[in-house]
Amino acid sequence: MHHTNDKTITMELKKSHREALITKLESVNEKIELNKSISLGWHNAKEDEKQTAHLVDWHDMDLFLFQEEKKLIEKSLIDNDIDF
Repeated sequence: MHHTNDKTITMELKKSHREALITKLESVNEKIELNKSISLGWHNAKEDEKQTAHLVDWHDMDLFLFQEEKKLIEKSLIDNDIDF
């Protein structure tokens, strides 16, 4: 573990860390696919437009956050370290 100039703490990944990240990556990929199919259904729905719009916005945000989580995990696996 070491500190960078911007006060970020970086930790090199051990085998168990990598295994945990791979498991998390599989999980987040499943969440992304599920969220995409749910959002697509709501984007195509016509009834109760106000309720549907709220749900679409909610799931669009979830999808964005899942994709950001995926990017972070992939970066950590490629760099073999993680920033705190």
